[in-house]
Order: sequence, then C-alpha cells, then structure tokens
Amino acid sequence: CCAGACLYKRKALEDIRIDNEYFDKDFFAYCEDVDLGFRLQWMNWKSWYCPRAVVYHQVGASSGFESGFMIFHDRRNHIWMKIKNLPFCFLLRHLPVLFLSDMAQIILDITRRRPIATIALGIKGKFCGYFCSRKILKKRKKILKKVHFSEIEKFFIFPWNLKTIKDVKTYE
Repeated sequence: CCAGACLYKRKALEDIRIDNEYFDKDFFAYCEDVDLGFRLQWMNWKSWYCPRAVVYHQVGASSGFESGFMIFHDRRNHIWMKIKNLPFCFLLRHLPVLFLSDMAQIILDITRRRPIATIALGIKGKFCGYFCSRKILKKRKKILKKVHFSEIEKFFIFPWNLKTIKDVKTYE
C-alpha cells in the first residue's frame, strides 16, 4: 500500500519495527512504504483495497517531479527494497529479468530525453543500490517472518507465467 493513502494498526507497526523504526530511515524517500508493506506481509498482516476511497497526492511536491534527487533515490531504493525483502533464491532465480529491467529503466530515461545529469544520477542510483547495500543486508537479517515466502510470492505476477493470476484472491 502507498503510505500516502494507508492506515496501519498500531500492533502491526509494532510487529515489524526494526531498530525502533517503522519506516526504514536509510530509504529516506521512495520505496520506504513498499519495504514496510513487505515486512507486514512477512508477519502475516493483510492489506485491503478500498475502491471508493479518494486520495489527492501532489506528485513531486517534496522533491520535484522527476528531479535528479527523485531519480537517484527511486532507482537505488527499488534495488535495496528487493535485496532487503526477497529471499536470495528468488533473487538468483529471477536475476536476469531483474537486471534487464534495471537496464531497461536506464534506456527509458534516455529515450524520454531526460537531461544527461539526471540520467547519470539514475545510473549512480542503480550502482549504489547494488554495491552500497551493506547496511541493508544487516537489516535484512532482522526482519521477522511468520509466513513462508510462497504466501508472498503468489502476488508476483510475471507476464510469462499468467497462470499465477488465478491463484491470487481479491477482496472487495
């Protein structure tokens, strides 16, 4: 769930707290809510979609829409979020696709004619995500888990494996 439009039970937040933090301060901005969501899933907390809810969000109000700051932190934190929350066997099994999607993101930045400095910050973010993750790996070990990864993995829908869609339950 996007934290900008989400309510959390206090007990749920206490269950996933690491080093006195709910949101990981190392993420600072971007993907910190996805990280929190993963930890909630690991502890078997459920999220619910409310289709009638209306939320207004000013995209880019904090850092500037598609600014260098946003591009760097978004690119880095997507990688950190995966490293921190996904089992290594899953990461290894999907490494080619994960790596190709990271490269495709750089190509999209180029084809969207973003400034060279912004593209460079995106590449720097990817590099930092992969090679500056020591702290994130330490935090990974502190994640509490009540459920087997198969309970979380069923929400990963890959286009080449569409049979997984029928296994995912939806709630209204």
